[in-house]
Formats: sequence, structure tokens, C-alpha cells
Amino acid sequence: MNELKELSARAARGDRGSFQKYVERTSPLVYRLAFRLLQSEADAQDAVQETYLRAWRSLATLRDHQASLSWLCGVSRNVAIDMIRQRGKNCSARLDVEGAEGAFSWAERLASEQENPEELLAAAEARAFLRAVIDELPSKHRVVLLLREVDGLGYEEIAAALGCPRGTVESRLHRARARLAKKVRALAKGRAGRKKT
Repeated sequence: MNELKELSARAARGDRGSFQKYVERTSPLVYRLAFRLLQSEADAQDAVQETYLRAWRSLATLRDHQASLSWLCGVSRNVAIDMIRQRGKNCSARLDVEGAEGAFSWAERLASEQENPEELLAAAEARAFLRAVIDELPSKHRVVLLLREVDGLGYEEIAAALGCPRGTVESRLHRARARLAKKVRALAKGRAGRKKT
């Protein structure tokens, strides 16, 4: 954080090299936040560019450079909200997780002799169910859950990204996990009932 404070302070005085380093250090977090809010890689990339344009123009007005990361994430949230309003987007975040093979399509995997098609279909159904359940979560819970469980951010990073206290992050994450667990238990119970008949 001290490094970001120094880079932010120097960038605020017009040091472009420091701003470039600041962008390099903070852009992964800014991108993940924008992606979780906008659901689209292209939109998230646009949001990151706009975030840093706005940051460069107004960094000199920042009084506390120790809080520059929270401030920057606030700029990113505002950019994403503006984009959602302008483009009429649905603000629900999706769980976009690909396997280690990347963009290897499900059709190709189903045709593969190396994989069990029944297992692949069951896994695909489970992922689709999980996406649907996550999409049903309130936005404030969904974003925290995805930033923690998919993007692997720590509590402090999420708190900085969302501009809220760590306790709020923990509370939202607890509620999101509890709701997911309840839905998964209901699904398992329903499947067990179908097997008996």
C-alpha cells in the first residue's frame, strides 16, 4: 500500500512514469471489479480504460493518497454504473469459469473418447445450476462472492474494491454462501427423491 501511495502522489504531480506503474499494479483488481459488474470482457476492458482516463484527470484532487486504491475502485464502479445505464445492461454477474483447457467446447469434449459423456453432462448441469443460483443473489452479495471465490481476492482487497468495511464484506459473503448452500441442499434432496422413484 505504501508503494501505491507513493506512485499515486507522484502521478498526481504529473509524473507519467509513476502513473504507468500505478496502472500496472492496480489494473488486475480494477479489471476484475469491472468484469464482475459488467459481465463482459470487452465492456470490462472499456471500463478499465475509462477508469484510468478519469483517474489521470482527477488524481490531483485526491487528498489522501493512502486511500488511492479505494478511490480508484470507486471510479471504476462509477464507470461501470454509467455503462450499465447507457447501454441498458442487466447488472447480474455470471460465473464465467472455464476449465484448464480454456475455450475447448462442450461439444468437442462430449465427442471425446477420453471423457465420460454422462459425467460431462452432469458437470455442465451443475455449473448451469450454480450460475442460475448465483444470478439470483442480490447484486451486493453476488459481487462479493465472485470476487472472493472466483477471483481469489482477500477480504481487505474486496473491501477496498467496494469501498466498504471488511465486516460488511464478511457479512455479505456469509449470506451469499448460506443461500448457495440452501439451494444446493434443496437440489441434492430433489435428485435423491427422483432416484428413489
